Amino acid sequence: MSYPSLTVHLPHLRENVRAVKTLCEERGIQITAVTKVFEGDPKIAQILVEEGMTKLGDSRVDNLERMKEISAEK
Repeated sequence: MSYPSLTVHLPHLRENVRAVKTLCEERGIQITAVTKVFEGDPKIAQILVEEGMTKLGDSRVDNLERMKEISAEK
């Protein structure tokens, strides 16, 4: 039995983060990027921060520990 998998196209992720961030800023909405779906992958979390996310959220401590080197509020 195979498990579901998720493929993230990093350039598209960057574009989407910028677009959502812009829309939210225009409306005065603060964003916390939730990282649970990609298990706190530091590579993806770093892209979120590079594109302007200042808060990362996850319900799993293990995932947060994977991102301990990422400079963002958790």
